[in-house]
Amino acid sequence: MKYKRIALIVIVISLIITFVGCSSANKDSSLESSSSSNQESSFVASTTKETTKTTTEATTTAPTPLTWSKSKLASLLPKPNAKYGEIISDEDEYFIAEIYQFSSNDFQSYEKACIEKGFTVDAEKQDDSYYAKNKGGETLTIIYENNQMTIELESAKYDVEIEASCDENLIFSKYDIEVYIDDNWIGKIDHGDSKTFSEPLKKGTHTILFKSSEDSDLTGTAEVNINSSTKLKYELHCTMFGIEVTDKSEKTTSEQETKASEAKPKESSKAESNSEQGTLTIDNNADFASLMSMENSTDTAKIKSFVNSHKKATIRFDGCIAFMMPHDSYKTRFDVCMAGGNYDADKVYGPLFSFEDVNFSDMHVSGTDTVTQGMNFTITAKIEGFSDAGNCIVLEPVKLKSR
Repeated sequence: MKYKRIALIVIVISLIITFVGCSSANKDSSLESSSSSNQESSFVASTTKETTKTTTEATTTAPTPLTWSKSKLASLLPKPNAKYGEIISDEDEYFIAEIYQFSSNDFQSYEKACIEKGFTVDAEKQDDSYYAKNKGGETLTIIYENNQMTIELESAKYDVEIEASCDENLIFSKYDIEVYIDDNWIGKIDHGDSKTFSEPLKKGTHTILFKSSEDSDLTGTAEVNINSSTKLKYELHCTMFGIEVTDKSEKTTSEQETKASEAKPKESSKAESNSEQGTLTIDNNADFASLMSMENSTDTAKIKSFVNSHKKATIRFDGCIAFMMPHDSYKTRFDVCMAGGNYDADKVYGPLFSFEDVNFSDMHVSGTDTVTQGMNFTITAKIEGFSDAGNCIVLEPVKLKSR
C-alpha cells in the first residue's frame, strides 16, 4: 500500500513537469512568431516609406532651364519670358520649342509680342492658340495647354510651277530626262515631250538638275532664286555632251531692265571689235586665203606668222571635224581637231585647228544635235594662239553651223 502511494505521487509529479514544459515551449514559439511578424511589418513599412520618398523626389524634379536659340528662324520670334523650356527642333525649315510653367497671362503676352513682330498675315486666334504668317511667308503656330506653351515656326514656302519641254532629235541622243530639285527627284520627261511640275519651295536659291536617264554624266542645270510663288519655263536639248538648258521664264520689268543695261556695253564692245578687225574669211583676207590653200600643214613658220599677225581675230571657214577625243578623264568634255574643207580621211587641207576642253554647249552648235569625227561645219572662232605640242592653231569657239 505504501509503495502504491509513492508510485502515484511520482506519476503526478511527472505529469506536472510535462505540462509546465509544454506551456513554456508554446510561449517561446508564440514570442518568436510575434517577433518575426513585427520584423516583417517593420520591413514592409520601411520599404513603403523609401518607395514613397523616391516617387516624391521623381515628381518634383525641376524642369530644364530655357536657353533660347540664335538660329535664323528663332531670331524672327520674341524670346519667351520664362525660366524653363527646351528646344525640340532647330533646323533651317522648322523651329519647335516647349515652354514650361507658363501662365495664361504669359501666353497672352507672348501672343501680343508675336503680333508686334509682324505675324499678322492670315491670322487665326482662339483662347488657347494663335496662327499667323509674316510678310516673309514664315508660318507661326503657338498653342497653350496645362501651363505649357508650344511654339512652332516653319520657314516660308512658295508654290513653284516648272514647265520643261524637250526638243525631239531625229537620230542621236534620244534619251529621256530625269528632273531633280536640290538632289530630290521630282519626275521624268520623255524625249521629245513636255511636262509641268508643281513643287513647294522655301525661300532662297535652288538648283534644278536635268539628267539623262541613260547616262548620269549627261546633265544640265539651272539655278533659281525663290522669294515668291512663280512659274518657270525651260527648253531642253539633248546632246552627246550633255543637256542644253534655255531659260524661257518670263522676267519681271526690273529684271529685263537690268539685263538690258548689262547687255549694252557688251554689244558696244563687240561692235567696236568687229569694226576694227571684222571676221576674216578666204574671200576678204589674202593672208587667210593663202594659209588655207597651203599643202604642207606642218609649215609651222608660216602658220605662226599668221597667228602672230591676227591673234584675237575672228575667222570663218568651211571645215570638218578631223578628230576628237575626251579631255583628260572627262566624259562630256573634249579636245577637237579641225581642218579646212570637207572631211577626207586621206587628205588634210591647210593647217590644223583645235578647240581644247570644250563641251557641246561651249561650241554653240546649230543644225545638228551632235558633233563627231567626219562631220562638216561652217566654223566661226577666235584665234587664241599656236600649240607647239599639237602643231595647230588654238581657237575659241564662236559658232559651229552644220552644213
